[in-house]
Amino acid sequence: MGRFQENGFFDYMTAFYDCDVVHLGMKSGGMDVLGIWGQKVVFIDSLRSRKVTKARVGAWTTKSPLPVPISEMPTSMGKAIEIARAKNPKSFKTTFSREKDVQAMETLAREQNLDDLFNNEDLGRIASAVSQMFG
Repeated sequence: MGRFQENGFFDYMTAFYDCDVVHLGMKSGGMDVLGIWGQKVVFIDSLRSRKVTKARVGAWTTKSPLPVPISEMPTSMGKAIEIARAKNPKSFKTTFSREKDVQAMETLAREQNLDDLFNNEDLGRIASAVSQMFG
C-alpha cells in the first residue's frame, strides 16, 4: 500500500467509522497530509533538527500536527548523525547519503556505544502529547 492509499484508509476510517486515531512518527513527511486533513498527528523531532523541518511543522494552523521536541534521536544512527552534525553541519546531509557516509555514521555509533532507545523524559513528552490528542 502506498502513502496515498494509506492516508485515504485513515481518512475513510475516521470519517465513516468515527475511529479515534493518533498518528505518531518522525520527520518523514508522510504525516503532513493527515494533519492538514484534520487527523490527529504527533510529530516527533529532535531539538537539534534543521530549521526547515521545524518550520514545516510550525506552518500548519491546525491543531495537528502537534510537534514534540525530543532531546536526542531514538536510534544509534540518529544519535551518531547528531554528534557528527554538531562538529560539522555538512557532515551528513540526508538519510540518502553516500554509502561511505552511512558507514562512517555506523562506525561512530559502534565506537560511542550508542543505544536504540528514547530517553525517559522524551517518552514522557511523547505520551503526554498523545494523551492531549485524545483529550
